[in-house]
Amino acid sequence: MELTDILSKEEWASFEKELYDRFHINCTVYNTSGIGVTGKPNWCNRLCPQIKANKDSLAAICAPGNQNFMAQTKQTQKAVIGECDAGLMKIAVPIFSNGNFLGTAGGCGLLPQGGEVETFMIEKTTGLSEEEIAALCEGMNSMTQGQAGEMADFIEERIAEFKTQKFINDWVDDSLCIKTIFISLLQDLQQKEDVEIEFHERPGISFSLRGVHKNQKDRPLFAMIDIIDDDPKQRWLSVCFYDDTIEDPDDQGDLVPGGLLGSDGYCFNLTESDESLKEYVSQRIQEAYVHACKGGN
Repeated sequence: MELTDILSKEEWASFEKELYDRFHINCTVYNTSGIGVTGKPNWCNRLCPQIKANKDSLAAICAPGNQNFMAQTKQTQKAVIGECDAGLMKIAVPIFSNGNFLGTAGGCGLLPQGGEVETFMIEKTTGLSEEEIAALCEGMNSMTQGQAGEMADFIEERIAEFKTQKFINDWVDDSLCIKTIFISLLQDLQQKEDVEIEFHERPGISFSLRGVHKNQKDRPLFAMIDIIDDDPKQRWLSVCFYDDTIEDPDDQGDLVPGGLLGSDGYCFNLTESDESLKEYVSQRIQEAYVHACKGGN
């Protein structure tokens, strides 16, 4: 599987432009070979094009940093924030699908807050003078660690959206008529404020949506929508909550001790197209959401 199986080159280019417009930083989606998928850079300064245009500085500054960040994201499966060898801020977010590492999305090219470029390294590898480097750096903007973290979070959310949409598009066999219910519950989560939606893939076991509220500190979600995938032609839903965050006045769910990431869960199974049960579960999602909004864990 490759990145272009999730989005086309044109769609990845649009995503890179979206990141550039939002965070004003050089933004690139790389495949596992460290090659940009789109070949359409969005420059945020005048220095980086000079570095990348020189094969020596490209090999000494950009390539090692990209390889290092990519290796870290693959190993940790988490975003990595740091600096490149030119002293500029660098963010890399891993892209996985079905357990396969496909590459990274991120950005570089802004000064860390209070930082400065590594003039000696740039001089040595580009042949530019100190004065020329200073001129190219004039007006260069900076980025705080908090802003870098915000960018990484945003990328993670958008990648989850892309993968979720691909899953929906690829879901053809639906003998139990569950797909429309899943889409409805997904849209319910998407409309809630301050909620990040994660998408976890375990083909042959489950595909899982996890709703996480920014106020939650000790729990990794407030609602989990599992698409049970033991038979891809007859997928069904298990929608789970922490048992102390919802009520079940109609006794439609089941208490599952230790069944929600090691904690006691309360789950509702949807095995057919049942509009009444879907609405009932949607009300439970709202209950759990309100509980999370208040900082409940």
